[in-house]
Amino acid sequence: MAGFKSCKCIEHEVVLDFMNVVRHCSNHNLEFGGRPVIYDYFDGKNFTKEEFFNKKRVHRQMFREGKCPSTCQNCFHLREMEWDDDDYIDFLLLTPWAECNSKCIYCPVCTDEYVKQNTKKYDVYSAVKYMMENDFFIPETVFDFAGGEPTLYEKFDDILELIFEKGYKNVVIHTNGINYSDTVAKLIKNGQCKVLISVDSANRELYKKIKRVDKFDDVRETMRRYSAAQTAIRPNAMKSKYILVPGINDTEEFILEWLDMCQELGIISVILNLDFNWIVKNTDLAYKQKDMPRSPENTTRHLYDLIDFTKTEAEKRGIITSLYGEIFTIKTLVEGEVTENIIDP
Repeated sequence: MAGFKSCKCIEHEVVLDFMNVVRHCSNHNLEFGGRPVIYDYFDGKNFTKEEFFNKKRVHRQMFREGKCPSTCQNCFHLREMEWDDDDYIDFLLLTPWAECNSKCIYCPVCTDEYVKQNTKKYDVYSAVKYMMENDFFIPETVFDFAGGEPTLYEKFDDILELIFEKGYKNVVIHTNGINYSDTVAKLIKNGQCKVLISVDSANRELYKKIKRVDKFDDVRETMRRYSAAQTAIRPNAMKSKYILVPGINDTEEFILEWLDMCQELGIISVILNLDFNWIVKNTDLAYKQKDMPRSPENTTRHLYDLIDFTKTEAEKRGIITSLYGEIFTIKTLVEGEVTENIIDP
């Protein structure tokens, strides 16, 4: 097949999203909206494989005809290449639950009462089970749990047991770490899972300021136990995540305190990200932004330098740093065009 412009999300990714929506992707295109829809209402019942992939093919076919959906205009994920024509899912993002036991100051879901009130619970477990039984997935499929807080879903462990039994090796769990799960630990030991815990601090008072709950000790203990479950199969399965919130936790002192805690807990892989709300409020466009920010230039430079500081200090401790999403907006603002993708060893 001749090459044409499309993206990996349109082709083979699926997002079970808030408010019972199913999407091709979760990437916000601030200029045109992004996040094109497959189902505008999904209850996890009465769907077939043929129906599902026919709906997904609506957008896929547009790209094959040289058309681009309005929501995808100028999205930096678009690539011109040869895409296969098969029906399968190689990345499933599960984020249909809005409930959370934390109140992070940077989380839009935490403060969006409309989303919480209009997200109706459905049997996600049965939907995923049907997909597994009907060959929606390939052996390499990534199952990515986000939220809300995924551990609050009553069948969270049941879905993980399905994944464990089927032998899928690429499970990613984004969690606040307040709740510990023996099933998660089992998947870590078996090399099937990595866990990303957003702790954003290394002391109780800073944690409470950002998370607005008093659970730092619980989260630290969860990180310790998951770290202890790591084996040589995947020694970096437990990842500590630090979301920079300008004016609150963006100091070298706090970064060093966090890296020292990670080293003490046996964590050798960390993630650095930036408060999405700050990006929206202080830059003209996020992601592939080329204009100067509306925020003072010295703040952008400070964050840029802090990124390099974190990577350098982590390396001194034998810790690998991965850079996520909004971090690349800062790098683009300072460096210009940035083609570097998410680094996640």
